Amino acid sequence: MALRQGLDSHIVIIGSGIAGIAAAQKLVKYGFHNVRILEATARSGGRVKTGKFGNNIIEIGANWIHGPSEENPVYCLARHYGLLEPEALSPENQAMDIGGHPPWVPNWFSSSGKKLKTEDMNPAVDLFVELLNEASELESRGGEPQASVGDFIRTETRRRAEEQWQGEGAWTRAQRMCLISNLLKVECAVNGTHTMDQVGLGAFGLYKTLPGLDCTFPGGYEGLVRSLMSELPGGLVTYRRPVSCVHWSNTKVAVQPVSVEVEDGERITADHVIVTVPLGYLKMHHSTLFSPPLPLHKLHSVQRMGFGTNNKIFVEFDSPWWDVDCEIIYLVWEDEEDLVDQVADVKRSWIRKLFGFTVLKPTERYGHVLCGWIPGHESEYMETLPEHEVMHAVTQLIRRFTGDPTITPRRMLRSQWFHDPWTCGSYTYLGRGCSAQDLDNLMEPLPTKGSSQSQPLQVLFAGEATHACYYSTVHGALLSGWREADRLISHYSSTGPPEPLCREKSMKLCHVLRNAAAFRTVFDFGEREESLDVRPHLLVLNKMDLADLSTKERTVKELERSGMRNILFTDSLKQRDDNIKKLVPMVTELINNKPRFNRDENTSYCLMVIGVPNVGKSSLINSLRRTYLKKGRASRVGGEPGITKAVLTRIQVCDRPIMHLLDTPGVLPPKIESVETGMKLALCGTILDHLVGEDVIADYLLYSLNRLQKFSYVEKYGLGDPSDDIQHVLKRIAVKLGKTQRVKAITGVGNITIKIPNYTAAAYDFIRAFRRGELGQVMLN
Repeated sequence: MALRQGLDSHIVIIGSGIAGIAAAQKLVKYGFHNVRILEATARSGGRVKTGKFGNNIIEIGANWIHGPSEENPVYCLARHYGLLEPEALSPENQAMDIGGHPPWVPNWFSSSGKKLKTEDMNPAVDLFVELLNEASELESRGGEPQASVGDFIRTETRRRAEEQWQGEGAWTRAQRMCLISNLLKVECAVNGTHTMDQVGLGAFGLYKTLPGLDCTFPGGYEGLVRSLMSELPGGLVTYRRPVSCVHWSNTKVAVQPVSVEVEDGERITADHVIVTVPLGYLKMHHSTLFSPPLPLHKLHSVQRMGFGTNNKIFVEFDSPWWDVDCEIIYLVWEDEEDLVDQVADVKRSWIRKLFGFTVLKPTERYGHVLCGWIPGHESEYMETLPEHEVMHAVTQLIRRFTGDPTITPRRMLRSQWFHDPWTCGSYTYLGRGCSAQDLDNLMEPLPTKGSSQSQPLQVLFAGEATHACYYSTVHGALLSGWREADRLISHYSSTGPPEPLCREKSMKLCHVLRNAAAFRTVFDFGEREESLDVRPHLLVLNKMDLADLSTKERTVKELERSGMRNILFTDSLKQRDDNIKKLVPMVTELINNKPRFNRDENTSYCLMVIGVPNVGKSSLINSLRRTYLKKGRASRVGGEPGITKAVLTRIQVCDRPIMHLLDTPGVLPPKIESVETGMKLALCGTILDHLVGEDVIADYLLYSLNRLQKFSYVEKYGLGDPSDDIQHVLKRIAVKLGKTQRVKAITGVGNITIKIPNYTAAAYDFIRAFRRGELGQVMLN
């Protein structure tokens, strides 16, 4: 399509939250002049909502810029518009790596009215943080020991407490377990879920944090909304126009294939519609919001993904009952040593879910104001109560935990996001059984690829729930809006001149490459010594725990004959891998021996990590950070290809010497030399399973195991003898694991429902067992 025709396209954006505004802003800047936003409410901003509390400005919705650094577009825009305080703009603030948990100064209070010593709480806090970090890294191992984060933390807490705290008294151990119950409630609020039992363990590590100490807008978050809106043409947003249905076509091409039906009956025709409604609203209204309905794979992802409630309760006091330097208050119930994060009787005890308060700072601006946090069904019930009942419950709670019956709040204000008909909750989390594929499904436009008769990109999806690693954040929403605008720009620029963003990305990539001191490669060695010598290079053969190392010596000799001299075998998922410790000295020596790259007075290095998909590039970076910086995950990981989708910013992995790494997307040659090579790549997870087919991959796996005489699958699945019949093997796996499905069978007396083996689920388990090393150590090539 010609670019000029594209700029005349009619684009309707549903929702004037951050994602919708961002999409409109980029489209208008590029020259699209038929863009409009339909907003159901009377205001822009969505879940960014600033309010007044007495004389104070407070955030009823989004609170912080999470990770205020150069990588965060919300921070960059806020700085551009002059909306931040000098402290937030300092390099020191941007450089802090807090891993999503700000280092706030705490006060701890118990339900018996005692103030607890922070040093007594630290062992439990340290254990909890350690388990959270481990939970976020389990995805990269290709499987998880439990289905949910809650199950994992409870199981591991009990086991490790038994080992690490056995010398402590019974009262101390019980108090620490009660503290971990409180921290589980904190995580419920952080994740926006009722219980951590609903948060999938396998996908927990998909969320990515950014460097920088979280900061706020002194004039309110809505200042960002107003600044963005000021750059849009007047009248672009139409308020109080709820959309009842988006009509699209998956069969034939029409002049304008999409129409948006508004609640008042008006139908607005368009070439493209960008839907930015919250996931909570989508869950409630998907059946009526789209005609025809959402494709099944997209609908199932909507259902699997979680969208919970996290409300705020602001309370103001005449004088503080907390320490002057206190930034967060934790309330520890002394009868919760069973590691609970939900209340049995919501109506009677909902207030127990309020884990504590954050202190609004600075005191000179806010006075003595606290913000209480309460997630889950308890929070949803709280919304239904009269204001005076909530005020009474909060007052009694504080009096109990402080032991002071005279404390009385001056005023109170609460948020009510669950009963807001246009949000139906607060923000997104990944539920049990979720994976990166669900996020991809949610952002996938309609009609889906393969509908050749239909006009493409009729319905696009944006919003925080559609971002691959920044879901639940404002910057995730902003980036998703830009992403869908770029999708349309690219669509109409495909036969025209290259769009400006592509040139910017190319320049950035060139800059990254020029500043990379060394890199890693795992492919294409033959006759490539000349090109590899452009930069010092080190070949890292990762996942050595899965390989048959009896062939290690022969492998090294083959690689050396191909010109590779610097080779390192690693297992970057191992908590302490001695080979990982060799990487930094090897790289330092390589660079120092190359005069061309050893010319800086300041000894600091930047390395680029490249390789085929799903070989553990991001895990390698995280392992180096654990080894040298004693810090957690900085790069998103996952047990499938395509987790890293862009060249990321520099990630520090060592301080002596200062060393940064650049994570990059996995790359494959455009043409795979043979079907055999393709099957090996698919079996190792470098190609998404559904593109090849789980049944096909499982069949090749069985063939490979039998060819190599690796028969551990026989004992694992109780087969009796090896077999080359994949249907027989998958049937036995399905029966053993209880993987069945109900289907309707037509008989002479009517339809009946019967159970049959779920061959796809069995194939999935068979493949995952191989990738986890449960079928033995194997060398396919």
